[in-house]
Amino acid sequence: MIRILYNYFGMDSCKSCATLRAQLEIANFEKKELMGTILGLVKPEVIQSAPIIVEPVKGKGVPWHIRQRELEEEDRVKAKIERRIEKEEKELGITEEAKNA
Repeated sequence: MIRILYNYFGMDSCKSCATLRAQLEIANFEKKELMGTILGLVKPEVIQSAPIIVEPVKGKGVPWHIRQRELEEEDRVKAKIERRIEKEEKELGITEEAKNA
């Protein structure tokens, strides 16, 4: 009732109301500062780095004529090694029965 009269006649508010407003203002300020600090701790740090140049992936497919040449070369090398082994076995006199034993 008294508050209505104070407001109606344009009188200043009571001391307790002024004290409460000051305390509310202080509490709101502290709350704002605390939230700013908490959000500052949680906020991730953005790190700028040099841009990475990505080269396009080249196809792994090899044309058939190139793959065919590679396979033929491998076969020639294998055949050459087998001929050399057979030649050395003949020189040393190793027979098929001795190889299997």
